[in-house]
Amino acid sequence: MSKEYMLAVPVDVISPTSRGSKIEDVLAELKRVGADRVWMCGINRGTAAEEVKQADIEMIRRGLEVFGKAGFEVGVWICSLGHGGLLTPDDVQDRSDRYVLMRGVQSKDAIPGNYCPGSEPFVTDFSDWIARIASTGVRMIMLDDDYRLSTRSFGAGCCCDMHMEEYRRRLGGEKVERSDLEALIYKGGPNRYRDAWLDMGHDMLVGLAKKIREKVDQVDRTVRVGFCAVMGTWGSDGADAIEITKALAGATRPFLRTIGAPYWAWSSPAEKRVQYVVNSTLIQRYWCRTEDIEVFSEGDVYPRPRQVVPANYLEMYDMMLRASGGMDGILKYMSDYTADYGYETGYFDHMAHHRPAYDWIETHFSGRTAGVDAVAFHDTIRESDLGKDGNCWAPIDDQFHLSFMTPLADTSLPMTVGGGSVHAVLGENGKYVSPELAKDGMLLDIVAALHLAARGVDVGIESDGETVDLPDGLEFFKDYPGAVPRGAAREIHKVRLKSGAVVLSRADAKDGIPTSYRYENASGERFYVLTFRSGHLSGGRGINRTYYRQRQMTETLEWAGRQKLPAVCFGWPDLYLVCRKDGDRMTVGLFNVSPDEVIEPFVKLDGDYKILSTFGAQASEEADGVKLKSTVPPFGFAGLHLQKVD
Repeated sequence: MSKEYMLAVPVDVISPTSRGSKIEDVLAELKRVGADRVWMCGINRGTAAEEVKQADIEMIRRGLEVFGKAGFEVGVWICSLGHGGLLTPDDVQDRSDRYVLMRGVQSKDAIPGNYCPGSEPFVTDFSDWIARIASTGVRMIMLDDDYRLSTRSFGAGCCCDMHMEEYRRRLGGEKVERSDLEALIYKGGPNRYRDAWLDMGHDMLVGLAKKIREKVDQVDRTVRVGFCAVMGTWGSDGADAIEITKALAGATRPFLRTIGAPYWAWSSPAEKRVQYVVNSTLIQRYWCRTEDIEVFSEGDVYPRPRQVVPANYLEMYDMMLRASGGMDGILKYMSDYTADYGYETGYFDHMAHHRPAYDWIETHFSGRTAGVDAVAFHDTIRESDLGKDGNCWAPIDDQFHLSFMTPLADTSLPMTVGGGSVHAVLGENGKYVSPELAKDGMLLDIVAALHLAARGVDVGIESDGETVDLPDGLEFFKDYPGAVPRGAAREIHKVRLKSGAVVLSRADAKDGIPTSYRYENASGERFYVLTFRSGHLSGGRGINRTYYRQRQMTETLEWAGRQKLPAVCFGWPDLYLVCRKDGDRMTVGLFNVSPDEVIEPFVKLDGDYKILSTFGAQASEEADGVKLKSTVPPFGFAGLHLQKVD
């Protein structure tokens, strides 16, 4: 497999000597899958006793010698502020009295093992420890995704006594109590309480990153330091992942692991399907496009082994990202951190088994991704209307996890990011998108539509109306017979539409509340609008997870964009399509992220093509597309390499 796509594997450096494994067996597994980089883990974060730290330094040096001699690039990966659980292998009790513990807006008490990034004793010990690791000769040091303030068990932080005092100072001395914070910060529109909170979080995280870099530079200015992003570091913590990783990098090339792992799909299959996670990863890569940052994905199957998380979730995730292009590599968590190395080799076995698929993907997927353009911005929380609930979790879920992923992923539509095709603009992204993109056609949800309307874009809304939440029910479609069951619709708006708007579907009755419409304004700009807030699911069903929505979305987006989508395949839930175009050639990947087979599907194409090569399927050319003569198995891949016929 290509060395241009870096395959990194985390390895617990304690294992080979403490569990009876032979290091030769570990090296053989890494070489079997073509690994390029090894991340040594299982090392403390500098808060343990000196004898523990000295033993860790000796293990790092031993690992550098063994893995380096075997030809691997070697890095060290440690926890930072603390996960507050089993992922923190430190002597917490001996050290907790020296450090300020984090407090959150939803916590009654301080959280053991979660250290405030403004606690001077912790800052000193932690940054000194990272510099000490740098002195071993290791070339890369990565901080885990506990380098964050929000998405913790206590919601968001830090509001320890020290930071409450600082927060009040930033508010000009106002006597704000900890119990007031969640409502002040996470309710309603932009306000000075939110600004002060985000500014304080920014200064905490970026300040610590700069301190770490300063200490490392005193030892070796060429050692690369980076971190693992998490949802909060794309907005709700006040500092984005790009700024943090650049502060950690100093004069070296920054590196960043994205957030979003295949185990999410196993642990929360309704809320975080594999295709959602893949799309969010590609969007993070796009956010880094203007920076020279090495970006690799989170190929985690926590908590391992395969009795918990099957290997094929990881394999689908890796293949889908490789086919989509743009990533520098993957951090692929294939080795077990607890048992002997020989206990669970299945993740390695599955990757080795799928080598022909990886080779075909690398050979045939080239050029630019094609499909619906997902328009997404980060750091949107500061200016957002967060609603009336005042809950710190909602903005993270709404603005990062799902809102700009589910409509496309649920309907198996191919996605691109930053492309010139019809654009999907959902949620708060409507506040920031350039109105100029409307000339290409847009998919909007009600939140984005109202933002654009407020900015003077005619999206077909005469006036807004009552907002209601609808439970699971039925949906009637203008162009298709009968009714279909639908998931709940959150924040559906009873909008009054302008003349010329065509209602495409309604909730619960043929004359019920409109759930979608299409509209062309006087400037010739075309819109396909969902009248509810996107990104919310109900019992795994989802309002967009219907065959009628799939057809409606395909046909209406082709109408709005005045061109056919590159490839569509109707009727197969959780089928993920990747399309890449290179001149007159197109490669289409069909990734079946479902327990059901995809039986002899028909792939509708945007023109006439002849088949040059296939993988995992027999196929024939037919009018308007290609017919597969075989099945795509559950968690399987089929590929079509095509050339356009004039």
